[in-house]
Amino acid sequence: MKVLLRNPRRELEIAGPITVTALLQRLELNPESVLVIAGDELVARDARLDDATNVEIRPVISGGEGTAS
Repeated sequence: MKVLLRNPRRELEIAGPITVTALLQRLELNPESVLVIAGDELVARDARLDDATNVEIRPVISGGEGTAS
């Protein structure tokens, strides 16, 4: 499968099938710090990804509006 990582941007080929959890472990990524997207859908940690899947892994961005004084 093709895996696109953001920040820094890089592309990897990973053999499937593999679960999202196992993929993140292989890439040494903290599951709490990333979103895993297959196609246009956010996928759960226990989802199985096959060889034909294109996956994007994006960092979770936290933030929000501050309050004005």
